[in-house]
Amino acid sequence: MENPILEAKKELIQWIKEMDELEDIVELLEIKNRKKSVYQVVEPQTEYAV
Repeated sequence: MENPILEAKKELIQWIKEMDELEDIVELLEIKNRKKSVYQVVEPQTEYAV
């Protein structure tokens, strides 16, 4: 039995490959960029006493 997440990713990849509407592609890129910014890890700014 195949992983359902992997199957969904394969389906999305195929769908994106067949896309030819610029507006749809731009919208997907905006979603990707929003998600990317959510997952970026900010390093803590730890101060050390010397």
